[in-house]
Formats: sequence, C-alpha cells, structure tokens
Amino acid sequence: MPLLHIFAVLHFSTSYLNYKWLFFTWHQTTFGFNEDVALYSIRLFKWAILIHMAMAMMMYTNKRVLTPKGYNTKQHYRPPGEPVSEFFRRRFDNSRALTVAIIMLILLFCYLFWATIIKTVLTILHLRKEKRKKEMEEDEEVRGGDAEADKYRKTGPKEDESDDFFRELSIRSLRYHYVRANKEYE
Repeated sequence: MPLLHIFAVLHFSTSYLNYKWLFFTWHQTTFGFNEDVALYSIRLFKWAILIHMAMAMMMYTNKRVLTPKGYNTKQHYRPPGEPVSEFFRRRFDNSRALTVAIIMLILLFCYLFWATIIKTVLTILHLRKEKRKKEMEEDEEVRGGDAEADKYRKTGPKEDESDDFFRELSIRSLRYHYVRANKEYE
C-alpha cells in the first residue's frame, strides 16, 4: 500500500509538469478557431431544427401526454413481435396526430428539395455568371480597354468631373480619369 502512494505522487507531479509544458508550448496556438466555427454551427442548426421538429412531432403525437378518449397504457408500447408499421399506425390513428405527421413530412420534403435541387441550380448559375464575368474582363484586357470608356473618352467632357453621377460611380469609367491624371503628372 505505501508503494501506491509513491506511484501516485510520481504520476501527479509528472502530469502537472507535462500539462504545464503543453499549456505554454503546444496548446498556445489554435487552428480553426476563426469564422469557420460560426459557419459550421450555422450549417448544423439546419439539421438541429429538423431533428427538433421530428422530436416535437413524436412528443405531440404521444398519447400518454395528450390522452384521447378511450386510450389505455397498453396501446402505447410496442409489444414484442409486432411490426413497426403497426406501431406507427396506432400512433398516428387520429386526425390530429396524422395532421402533424403530414405537415412534418411536407416541411422535410420542401427543405430537402431546396437543399438538393434549387440550391444546386442557383450555385451553378452563380458559377456560370462569375465565369462569364471573368471571361469578359480577360477579353477587355486583350482588347486594351472597354468600349464604354473609349466612347466616354471621345464624346465626354474634357474636365475631370461629369454631369452624370452614376457614371462617376462606375469604376470602368473612372479608369480614363486615372490614366489622364497620370499623364498630366508626367
């Protein structure tokens, strides 16, 4: 028994030193403790809502909680050997419970339809739009500028400010002013 105390003192002292060393050297930098944690938790919330709705449906259709007329406790539990379909048929035998199940299934179908089909199509359209935009920018660089800036340069006013406020906000049309300012500086 005294030997156990010696081993305990050795274990706790080495553990203390080990944990202290790990705290100050190894665990001082964290990886992945940034905005990814928040984004991951938001993705999990979607599934948490669905699971919460399923559990709420099972609680709402529980006949022991909201007891209908003519219900006894032997109907609640599934007897051994009874098929699962018979258990659920008994659980959703009244219109209230069946309505809750149908609403839950409709919501689940709508969410899965959104997550698999509509969101995928929107992602593909967004990627296509980005690809076209990138191709147009590369094509403009090959041509040596955009047509709108050239047209504005030929027909626009010669001063640095124009009367068109929206054209001033456009970055493409401001390219001419940048080039002109650099030429005047030289």
